[in-house]
Amino acid sequence: MPASCKPPEEYAVLIDIHAHLVTKGMLNRHEFWGPFMKTSGFTVGHFSLGTKQPSKAQNDAEAETNLLAR
Repeated sequence: MPASCKPPEEYAVLIDIHAHLVTKGMLNRHEFWGPFMKTSGFTVGHFSLGTKQPSKAQNDAEAETNLLAR
């Protein structure tokens, strides 16, 4: 079914971030959708792209700082 025919709660969002250098202006643009860098991983809405590696950051602000330092 085309996305235009689906109710809003069924829309799929694809954010292709793999090839981007993330800058401060790209983060925290929307109170829900973000995107945000948190200790749980790169977060968009309810989805968090994380890793099984323990986070080096002690809090979300430190996680964002570490991401932007790359």
